[in-house]
This record gives sequence, C-alpha cells and structure tokens, in this order.
Amino acid sequence: IFTVGLINFVMVWNDFFMPLVFLTKSSLRTLTLGIYAYTADFLANWNKVFAGVTVALLPIIIIYFLFSEQIVSGLTSGSVKE
Repeated sequence: IFTVGLINFVMVWNDFFMPLVFLTKSSLRTLTLGIYAYTADFLANWNKVFAGVTVALLPIIIIYFLFSEQIVSGLTSGSVKE
C-alpha cells in the first residue's frame, strides 16, 4: 500500500498536462508549469530553471532515501518466487 501511495504521490507531484490545459491563472501554476514557463521563452534563464528542477526533485529524492528499503521490497514482493 505504501508503494502505491508513493507512486501516486510522484505522479501527482510531477503532473504537467492537466494543469497546463485547465489552469488559466499564472498564480495557480504547479511547480512543473513554473519551470516550463522559464523555458518557454526564447531566452531562458537557465540558472533559475536548474534551481527550480533541483527544488522539484528534492522531496522525491529525500523520500526515496528515507524509504528505499520499503520501496524496493514493495516493488519486488510479487515478482520473487519463494
């Protein structure tokens, strides 16, 4: 159950298409849309883009390192024959 919840969290955290289609206000943008807004211009400020990508990845990396044992055991529990 934890693994399914974690995979769902990552999918929602990285959601891009639905907010891109349905959000009209720039103040409601998700983090990934904010990063996309920096790269959508002709001249992108790559320092801000890479800082945004780092901020977006930090929670996922921290969660992975905290729960890596549970994640691996959850993903391999049905695939290993005992």
